[in-house]
Amino acid sequence: MKKITFIAIIITFLIIFNLTNAAYCCMDRETGQNKCYLDDDGECCGGYWYPSCYGFNVTVSGSNVLRIGQKTPITIYIQNTGAYTDTYDISVTGVSPSISPSQIEIDMSGSNQVTVNPNEVSKVFPQITILAPVTGEITFTIGSSQASFKTIIHSIFESDYYLSLPEFTQFSMLGLTLFITIIYFIRRQRYLS
Repeated sequence: MKKITFIAIIITFLIIFNLTNAAYCCMDRETGQNKCYLDDDGECCGGYWYPSCYGFNVTVSGSNVLRIGQKTPITIYIQNTGAYTDTYDISVTGVSPSISPSQIEIDMSGSNQVTVNPNEVSKVFPQITILAPVTGEITFTIGSSQASFKTIIHSIFESDYYLSLPEFTQFSMLGLTLFITIIYFIRRQRYLS
C-alpha cells in the first residue's frame, strides 16, 4: 500500500510539474523537438520557440558614389525574425555634426513605413542628395510597432562624391570665352556701322 501511495504521489507530482513547465517549453522550428527557454533567451509564439515573437534585424547598404546635386538611393534591409507580421517605421534621427543640414537632403518619401511577414526581408530606398562636398554619418532609426527600435548608420566618406554638373574643361572654357568675344565684336561692328 505504501508503494502504491508513493507511486501515486510521484505520478501526481510529475503531471503537475509537466503542466506548469509546459508554458516554458514549445516546439523548436528547426529540430521539431521541445525546447525550453530560460533567462529570457526566447519565448513561445504560436506554439513554436523564437528568440523573440517580434524580433527583427536591420542592415544598410548604399552606393559609394554620391554625386553632388543628384539623388542617390541607399538600401535599408529589414528582416522580420519574429513569429508574426510586423510594421516598421523608418526615420532619419540625425546627421553627424560635420554635416550641415543645408548641405544634405534626405528624401524618405515611400520609405517611411514597411510591413514585413515572418522570416522575410523587405527593402526601402531612401534617397540622399548632397549639395556640397561632405563627410559624416546619417543615423536611421527603425521602430517596430510591437517591439523596440534599432538604429543603423550610413557613412559618407570624402571619396564618395564626384563632380556631377557638366563641368567645363579648360579647353571648353577657352572656346566659350573666344565664342563670346567674337559675338561681342561682331555686334559692336554692326552697331558702329
